[in-house]
Amino acid sequence: MADKAPKKMKQEKRKNFVGMADVILMRVVPATMVVVAIIFTLIFININISYTNQIRNRMAGECDSVSNRVQVWSESAMQVLNTLADAVGGGFLGDNSNITAYMAAVRDSVIDGADGFYVVFNDEKGTTLSYDGEEEYPDYIGQDWLDFGLGCDEAAFDKCSYYSEDGVTEYTVTCAKNIKDNSGTVIGMVGTDLQFSMIRDTVDEYSKKFNASFILYDTLSDMVIAASNNDYEGVIKDQATDPFLKNLLSDFDTNKSYQVINTVDGKYVINISNVEDTEWYLMLYEDYDTAFGPLKRTLMMLVGGAVIIFLAIAIF
Repeated sequence: MADKAPKKMKQEKRKNFVGMADVILMRVVPATMVVVAIIFTLIFININISYTNQIRNRMAGECDSVSNRVQVWSESAMQVLNTLADAVGGGFLGDNSNITAYMAAVRDSVIDGADGFYVVFNDEKGTTLSYDGEEEYPDYIGQDWLDFGLGCDEAAFDKCSYYSEDGVTEYTVTCAKNIKDNSGTVIGMVGTDLQFSMIRDTVDEYSKKFNASFILYDTLSDMVIAASNNDYEGVIKDQATDPFLKNLLSDFDTNKSYQVINTVDGKYVINISNVEDTEWYLMLYEDYDTAFGPLKRTLMMLVGGAVIIFLAIAIF
């Protein structure tokens, strides 16, 4: 009887051990794996959201930084025209001969990216003043660009256009303001034609620093007025034939500052910013893998770590 008691106790211990092992295998291990899976899922989601927000904020900041360069340029032109219109209307620049002499003297310095400025009076002769002197263009009266300038109490931009000279195409926009005499009557307009080649290289240089490319788009004319790719400049939205450009313009929604879009060249991240006081919108676009590469590598490492832990739990 004495020998049977220890043997029975050993059997009970073995039975308890097997029972505990079953509990561990059937309940503890699965429960642990579920907990670990939940933890890694939460970490995965948090990293994904956090990094995506960082990318959005980074691209928004970059886009605003580049568009501010265009804004400074455009605002400078408007401020100069406001001053010139008041000076001509108030008689501070003297008679027409004095005005044209002043135009010739400041032609290359008064407005960056423009070949001076001009004045068109709202008379039957279409009297026009420029650095070339005083001339008459009766056919100017009633034209859209002149009516636009006569209606601007503050300097503003008309829709963009372009011209070709000696085989070179230049994309321009007219900035204009009406001229009022001392009684407040509109007597003409002062205007200038800004050339986007002046700002294009600056914008391109800044966008490249951010590993991105750009499109500067005018919503009044539906025209690409400047771009990293010279072939895109001057293209009207509805007339675009380049597949990649068509993808970019089809998703050019000024109400959405940030988007991830599918193109013929793969996924791209785009950010859009308005140039203040204009109808111009700057789009920065960046390859998705370039923008999200660090995030994808981090998430792959996280998934790999989770798999290793699951295997370790299952084996040991």
